[in-house]
Amino acid sequence: MIRPVEFSRLADCPICGSDQLESHNQRREFAQNKTDCFVFDFDDCVCAGCGFVVSRNRPSEAALDDYYKGYLRSLSNVAAAEIDQRVEILTPFLPARARILEIGGGRSSFADKLTTLGHEVFQEDPSTISEAGGSDSGFDLICSYYVGEHVLDVNGWIDFQKKLLRPQGRVLIEVPNFARHLMESMNNEHINHFQMKHLRQLLGNHGIAVVAASEDEVGRYFGMWAIGEVAAAGTPAGNIDDEAPATSRKMVAQARKQLEERTRRFAAIMHDAKRKMAAGTVVGFWPCNEVTTNILMQAPDVEAGQLRLFDIDGEKHSIDWCSLGRNVQQPERQAVAGCGQLYLCSPSRNEEIAKAIAAMEIGDVTVTKVPFS
Repeated sequence: MIRPVEFSRLADCPICGSDQLESHNQRREFAQNKTDCFVFDFDDCVCAGCGFVVSRNRPSEAALDDYYKGYLRSLSNVAAAEIDQRVEILTPFLPARARILEIGGGRSSFADKLTTLGHEVFQEDPSTISEAGGSDSGFDLICSYYVGEHVLDVNGWIDFQKKLLRPQGRVLIEVPNFARHLMESMNNEHINHFQMKHLRQLLGNHGIAVVAASEDEVGRYFGMWAIGEVAAAGTPAGNIDDEAPATSRKMVAQARKQLEERTRRFAAIMHDAKRKMAAGTVVGFWPCNEVTTNILMQAPDVEAGQLRLFDIDGEKHSIDWCSLGRNVQQPERQAVAGCGQLYLCSPSRNEEIAKAIAAMEIGDVTVTKVPFS
């Protein structure tokens, strides 16, 4: 089912409290979960006080709850080298046997790695964890990877983590880096678009001092990370200067142009796919993700008889993707061989998928690699 999402309106900047939120970009994003395709309409604003970029449209908690109950993506497909890199970053800040909470970990192999190193790891939603035990049952580390960009109330989120820390405990937050990766940050159901100075300021507002940080990407991811601990005295701010709003306005303008170009490109791909299907060609999309969703939703009335959708993730199989009447299936040779046109839609693995198709030796099929940005 196609599900438009209800919204409320944000009044004040969550970083500096200013009520001067300037609207600079409206975008519509489509996001598929296990049951429905959700339609998000965002109003990306720049705070005139500090330059933080945030959507003024806030999805309802009920809609987000329904969406994340059926969420499909997780860190389970992260390469082992990336897991090792994250563990290497954390290790200097952990006791030998740490008690760790990972927020939003899903089926994370990251937690499995930490467990093998002797740490006690929890992956529950923090709202389900009792505070009754005080510091003895608190955490040495609370980490979240690519969660903060989705959170409605970032101040409540940070404050709650702080309450769950043991003395000398730390938080680690990794989020998309808006300053370096405009498209990767301003897409999907992302609400908050962080630059490092705003992440530092957010933590500082809650008495958490950043003790380590980096804007270097981890593996194929497009983020930045910061580790903070509760400060005994004054907490350093994020070094937000008077030019921050102007800088952010330029970034959002550039992102808007890239998003408009992406929409035109996706519409052209879907137009080409419809033309080929009308001529009798079977058209396939591989894998099924946010790129595929936003391409298919350029023509939600498409006749799906000549359409095939592929993904190796068994969790996605049998989902009626975008409610087009065509379920996702395993990319087995016979099914792939029936396609005359294949669109590869992975932001990072199109070359790998193309090699898998070549290894099938299926003959006459046109393969098009869809660029993400």
